[in-house]
Amino acid sequence: ILDTQALVYFERGYTDSALALEREAIKGNETDPSYLYYLSIYEEATGNRDDAFFHAAQAILHGDRGAASTKFDEWLKKAMPGEKERQTFKGSIVKKVVDAYIDDKDPKTLMRKRSAAAVFMANMGVDLQQAETMAANAVSSIDDNTPLDVMIAFKTNLASIHAALGKHAKALGGLLPVRELVSPY
Repeated sequence: ILDTQALVYFERGYTDSALALEREAIKGNETDPSYLYYLSIYEEATGNRDDAFFHAAQAILHGDRGAASTKFDEWLKKAMPGEKERQTFKGSIVKKVVDAYIDDKDPKTLMRKRSAAAVFMANMGVDLQQAETMAANAVSSIDDNTPLDVMIAFKTNLASIHAALGKHAKALGGLLPVRELVSPY
């Protein structure tokens, strides 16, 4: 309810109230891309630019399907005129988000997070070589005890990064062995 109320406040021009409500609403929903996206919208509207970039990037990491990415790029172009400056700033935000996300001591979830973070980095166009290394390490960690869905995710993530690097044959080669294991839907 708080999330909806925040949106109503925002649409009526009460951006500070919208931000305060969304900060309450996101508690318990810290990895929900929708909550993160709206938090970033309200932060940007209230002049909290760095927080807005951080939370928009987190929304992308956690599965946002385009709205957060569009806003991120829009805000980036507005805030920084030079391409080099934009790429440097984007890299710093991505690093901050990845570092916060991967801060995990549990080895079982650590590889999953590294693999997901690697795809995020590739989607953001930041440090593709490091992303490839992270994803390749996740694939290398696969053993007989690795759940099937995790193995498929690791291999798919590495293939996505290979595609982003222009290594299409390598990407296809990584996907063919799992082709029969994934849902056609």
